[in-house]
Amino acid sequence: RISVRAGLGNLAAGLRPPATGHDNPHYFDDAACVRAAVLAVAHPGDPEEAAALAEFDARYTQDGDGVHGARAMAAAIAVALAGADVDTVVNAALAQLPEGTEIARNAAHAVRLAREFADEPAGAFALVPVLEHQIVDHVYSYGIAAAETVPVALALATAARGEIAQAIPAAACLSRVADSAPALAGALTGAIGSVTAVPAGWREACRTLAGCALPRLAGTDLVELAGLLAATEPAAPGGQFRHDAHNGHGSRARPRPLDPAVPSRPR
Repeated sequence: RISVRAGLGNLAAGLRPPATGHDNPHYFDDAACVRAAVLAVAHPGDPEEAAALAEFDARYTQDGDGVHGARAMAAAIAVALAGADVDTVVNAALAQLPEGTEIARNAAHAVRLAREFADEPAGAFALVPVLEHQIVDHVYSYGIAAAETVPVALALATAARGEIAQAIPAAACLSRVADSAPALAGALTGAIGSVTAVPAGWREACRTLAGCALPRLAGTDLVELAGLLAATEPAAPGGQFRHDAHNGHGSRARPRPLDPAVPSRPR
């Protein structure tokens, strides 16, 4: 992802978060949203702590909607891991999206559409053409923009009533956002339904990594890795990896500019 490469380049140049995410050409993408789905495992049942941890991570590579989307995904999955139903999960995500942002507007509209389609026999698939025309940007299209992929995932999780076997294929039908929307929808519905909701054929086909992008990970068992992550204990408050380490004003503080005399650009 461009945001990750740019963030790493910023770190190598001596910058630190939040500048690494703020001064980033792809600050708006959903790379941190995908990472947030994993980070939420550290705080099951605690959406605020999960969101704070996701923001801590997101500030390395994102700003604006890229950070808001990460907070939303983490909060939703944290609630799902505690056994909440799909509407509670989606509402937890919506609560993390600041009013007036593009991602908040898109998410509210997408979820409203999904709830209107709740009784459709085709389920999540009936929502695909509607999302294609009302949420996915056909003029200035970035298929990994958090302001599109997160709302699509929330809407399809809602329309599928939390069923992973509906949500993922429906997300894959939206070709412009098919790089990450299926993964985000799968993370949400997988957390809601747990491992037993994942079709056995899917689980066995995907559990062992082939190592195509990162050869050193060939043979890694994702089910075993998930078990290790679930057993992870969060760092103690005030420790090296406390969530507010990027600034002195808490995890939701506005990012500070590189030069205190120069105001931060609004996003």
